[in-house]
Amino acid sequence: MTNTKHTPGPWRATPRTPAPWVDVDRNDGRTLAVVQAGVKEDLPALANARLIAAAPDLLEALYSILNLEGVAKWGAKDYMPGLDVYYHFQKIRAAIRKATGEA
Repeated sequence: MTNTKHTPGPWRATPRTPAPWVDVDRNDGRTLAVVQAGVKEDLPALANARLIAAAPDLLEALYSILNLEGVAKWGAKDYMPGLDVYYHFQKIRAAIRKATGEA
């Protein structure tokens, strides 16, 4: 993975007992973020916490996909006519810039 400034993963979402909070923790138990849930069974808050917890894995996956860019450019249209590979790689780069705070 590219050199990043965020806390390395894996992260996990752990609902607190009692509610209404969900912690996003590293595997060593250190809390990285706390998501407030309005009620005990606030499913959107838990889903948000899970998305936050998946962020390091998602970022690593995006970097992995970019490593395939050369292969995808020459081969994708052979298998999927009309696919604009360049457009999708632009979206991946934009998501990485957003996640890493690049301009």
